[in-house]
Amino acid sequence: MALAGATGFLLPAGRAILAPVKLVALVRPPADPPVVVKLLCEAAGFAPAEARMRLAGEPPYVVARLPDEAAPDLVARLSACGCAALSVGAEPPGDEDRFLVRTLEFPPGSVILRPRAGEERRLAGEDIRLLLRGVAIGHETRVHTEKQRRLSLGKALLTQGLSITKVEKKEIQVETETADQFVLVYPDPARGRAAILYESEVAFACLGREVQPSRLANLNLVTQKLRSLAPRARFDDRLLRLSRRGGDRAPDVIAEVLWQALLQGLL
Repeated sequence: MALAGATGFLLPAGRAILAPVKLVALVRPPADPPVVVKLLCEAAGFAPAEARMRLAGEPPYVVARLPDEAAPDLVARLSACGCAALSVGAEPPGDEDRFLVRTLEFPPGSVILRPRAGEERRLAGEDIRLLLRGVAIGHETRVHTEKQRRLSLGKALLTQGLSITKVEKKEIQVETETADQFVLVYPDPARGRAAILYESEVAFACLGREVQPSRLANLNLVTQKLRSLAPRARFDDRLLRLSRRGGDRAPDVIAEVLWQALLQGLL
C-alpha cells in the first residue's frame, strides 16, 4: 500500500524528509471544532479554511505534519481541550513490515498463518487485538497504439489514384484503477508484527470444503472466522471507505493511527 498526499498526510512525492516528522491525528470528531481550528492555525500555520478542511468527513483526521519536537506539544494542547489526539511517524509501517499471508488454517481456538516462504505463525483468539478490513487502491497506466486509415489527397496524386488513403498511428494512454481488499490482523505487541491477508494473495483453496466461488467471498468468510475466533478484538472497516483519502499510502497511515489509538486507550 506508497507515498503521496494531497491533503497533507505526508510529504509530496519526490521531496526528501530532511528532519524527523510526526503526523498529529484526531481519532474522533472534536467536541469544540472552533477551538481546534484555532490551535491548528497557531501550531501549523494553517489558514482557518484549511484547518476546517482537515476536520471534514469521517475520522480519524490527520490534522498536522510537524517536526518531532513540536508534535507532542500540539497533542498535549488538543488533549487538554478534550480531543482524542495522538501522533505517529510520517512513514508508517507498510507491507514490508508485515507478515504477508499466503495460506491459513483454523484449528480449534486459533489460526495458523503461513507465508509464501518461511515460518508459519499461530495465534490464539485472545492474542488478536485489532482486525482492520480495508482496500488498497492502485493505479496502472497503459499505452497502446491505434491505427487509423484516413483519406490523403497528396498520396492519391503521387500514386495517380492507386492509393487514396494513409495510415496514421496514435498513442492512447489508458489509466485504470485497481482495488485489492485485505484484512489486517494486529496481535498483542508481544506476539509479533501485524499480518495482512490480501484478496489477491491468499490461496483460498486452503479453506477446503468451505471455499467460496469468488476471492471476495472467501475474504469475507475469513473475516467472519477471525471475528468469531477473537470476539474481544476490535473490528473496524472504515479503511474500505477512507483508503482514497490522502494518497496511495492512506491505508497505512490510517491503520497506524487506529492501532496506536487502541494501544493508548483512545478507541
